[in-house]
Amino acid sequence: CYPCAYQSEQPRDSYSQAFVSNMFNREVKYLNVFKDMPWAPEVLDITDHKIFIRWYGKTCNDSIYKDHDLNPNWYTDLEQIILDQVATGYLKCTLYPHSHYYDNAGTMRTIDFYATIEKDNPFLTSRILKKMPFFLKQYIVEEKRWESPVMCFERFSSWILGGEIAA
Repeated sequence: CYPCAYQSEQPRDSYSQAFVSNMFNREVKYLNVFKDMPWAPEVLDITDHKIFIRWYGKTCNDSIYKDHDLNPNWYTDLEQIILDQVATGYLKCTLYPHSHYYDNAGTMRTIDFYATIEKDNPFLTSRILKKMPFFLKQYIVEEKRWESPVMCFERFSSWILGGEIAA
């Protein structure tokens, strides 16, 4: 289970109940979008703001920093996940090692879909984004585009979904 609790062992002052509910709903939405992909997590149950998945013991982050045994195909596996998403008009922006893991058959799987953007609707509110700890926050801050109440990832998504990576 990965809990989507309002405040857990790591209290985060910027995480309101509304924010956590929004992120939980986004996670569930995109879990459903990608449920048939070979890299989707094996969802066992979703109840009481908790998502239960089949777990294989460690993330890629653990493989890198603890066990030093990351699957040598990690780059190709990650690239395939990205290309599959691009082909369907989405991009999951959480590409951190802790958001990926391998199952017993050697298939890379991924979690943390809350930061998925859609090619046809590349908008998220800046109020929400300012609270999200993912790499696009740095991209937006560097662009100094926080003044708008809505962030458009069109430039970023066109680069990923229609440009260099998709080509």
